[in-house]
Order: sequence, then structure tokens, then C-alpha cells
Amino acid sequence: MLRFMVVNKEQVDLLFDKLNVMIIKEIIREPLNVTQISERLNEPIPTVWRRLKRLEKGGLIEAVKVEKVGKFKVKYYRAKALYYALPNFIQIHPRDIKVKFLYEKLLSLRNRVLQAYPNEIPDDVDPIDYAVLMDIIMNYGILFDNEGELKELVEEARNYLFSFLKRNVK
Repeated sequence: MLRFMVVNKEQVDLLFDKLNVMIIKEIIREPLNVTQISERLNEPIPTVWRRLKRLEKGGLIEAVKVEKVGKFKVKYYRAKALYYALPNFIQIHPRDIKVKFLYEKLLSLRNRVLQAYPNEIPDDVDPIDYAVLMDIIMNYGILFDNEGELKELVEEARNYLFSFLKRNVK
């Protein structure tokens, strides 16, 4: 399972459906079959089955185990990710050369952080607990690991913003 997954337009449409989201929430921590999900959500089995098929085809969930029960094969599904993120549809391009430089430094730092930490959640841990701990490390550990670079970036941005505002107020 991934911590986060960037979704496409079709996946966004699937995630705007309340029942689909409820199904995904049920299968984050543990794989479940259609009957288990149906019982937990108090929804008819055919409805849940159809939704699972759409979510699987859409790449938001996956079948992780198949058991043979009598004549039937029972599939167990789990979410492919804990967080589903929208792509960066709008690319911003600062006009001011100094702002552009600071923005590029910010993006570089952000990319280094994303590459430094794994996106894959190990199978033998609770995915939510793991993701929360990784979020703390990624969002705040970077402050300690890159304190000097971040202080410099913030100070440059702060100074430039104040000079920028002063120029525009006159």
C-alpha cells in the first residue's frame, strides 16, 4: 500500500462518490471481501460488488488475496493508498525573478524530501499509524534536518516580501 497516490480525472470522479469513499475507508487497515464490506456498511452485496469492480478497474483498490470457499472464489480487497491527491493541474510561474528563484529553491527542497522518504507502507504495520509517523517526520523532521537552508529561504522570502510591499504601497 502507498502512503499517497496522485489520481487522474476518472479516479477523482470515483472518489466524489460517498459510498466509494466509505468502501475505501473500510479496506485501508485490513483486506475485506464483498460480504464483510456489505455487512459493515449495511449495503446490498450486489451494490458493493459493483462498486468494488469500478474501484479496482479505476486503480484505487486492489485484490490482495483469493480464498476458495466451497465452489466459490472469495476475493479480499484493500485500498491502494492511504491518501489520494489531486495532480498539480495549475502550474504557477512567478513573474518576479527573485520570487521565481525562491520558488525553485522551495520546489527543490520539497522534491528532495519526497525522494528521501519511502511512499510504500510495509505490510506488517498499521497503515494509518505508519502514515501519521511518516507525516510528522516528513513535515517537521525536515525543519531540523534542513534548518539552515529553511531559515535562509524564509528570511529571503520575508525580506523580499516586505520590500515588495513597500514598493507597491508608495
